[in-house]
Amino acid sequence: MNPQTTALRAGALLGAVVVPYGVGRAEMTHRYHRTLSSLTKYSPTRFVHGAVWTLPFSGLVVSRPTRVGTKLGVLILVGAIYLLWAGPGRAVVRFAAAHVVPTVLALSAILVAGALASPAGHHLYRMSDTGISAGLAGTAGALIVLAWRRQLHAFALVIAVGLGALFCYGLATEHLPGVLADAEHLLAMGVGALVELRWPVPPPTPAVPIAAGVPR
Repeated sequence: MNPQTTALRAGALLGAVVVPYGVGRAEMTHRYHRTLSSLTKYSPTRFVHGAVWTLPFSGLVVSRPTRVGTKLGVLILVGAIYLLWAGPGRAVVRFAAAHVVPTVLALSAILVAGALASPAGHHLYRMSDTGISAGLAGTAGALIVLAWRRQLHAFALVIAVGLGALFCYGLATEHLPGVLADAEHLLAMGVGALVELRWPVPPPTPAVPIAAGVPR
């Protein structure tokens, strides 16, 4: 990797950290709260009633910027590794797909539950679902595939088993909103892995033998 590429990826990583945390902190202030909330506070009820922009924008803000839990901290680390390794373009595609697809699937399940008069579905229908964790889980799934392709099998298994266990533990121990979030995280890992599997692998550069008498 040349210095220019390294600098570009380091700058992208800095932006990927500063932007969601900066927006999250700004959203907590009196001055910007109303404007930023109208843009980034996704919930099924807001989406259904026309605020469709909140679905993509909700992935650009940390919902609780003053507290970084274990899951988010691990996902930030894994996402940073993928961005530095694969580049910001690939990271953005995996992040976006893993943020949008599981959220839409969760929305479909919530609407079905609401149609069946489920109290849980009614509660989730009005609940805000904002944050970067699902997108980062997608980059984790992509990193697993990338590491496996590069013959780093132990590294890929550590990430897959570690995050899988972390999310499954949440499914077994948390309340309803946390259960939905961890289900989305597992789906997001799968989405990121599938997108990475579809990405063409560049062929290795063949070694060119130096012919006798040809200047080096």
